[in-house]
Amino acid sequence: MITIKAKRQLQTVFVSVSEDCDAAEVKTRLAEMLNGSGGLVLENKADQVDEVEVPVPSFEVDSDSEAEEPQEPKLKEGRVQVDAEGLRLGTADLSEQELQFKDGGVVAFAWKNEPFNITPLEST
Repeated sequence: MITIKAKRQLQTVFVSVSEDCDAAEVKTRLAEMLNGSGGLVLENKADQVDEVEVPVPSFEVDSDSEAEEPQEPKLKEGRVQVDAEGLRLGTADLSEQELQFKDGGVVAFAWKNEPFNITPLEST
């Protein structure tokens, strides 16, 4: 297994995939991770602050209370559920078809037809 860092605006998602994965596998896992964390933040600019709900650890829950069934994460305003077909991957230099994934690699992702805004760092 390898871990890839996927970035869009200020949102960062770490995705674990097989070493011989392709773009379709990465997009499927990325969609699962985004949806499992409450959905994709549509506008995630530097001047916005998103409150994070921290769950109560299981050891702090009263053991006499009934066990709650897992629930689907609720979408907050400005978030959407995504699917792999709507996600696009890229880097500053390569198209999705040219991507080769490696452990610790970074890819940008976009939702549907939004433009990529990838600025490669200039070496000094």
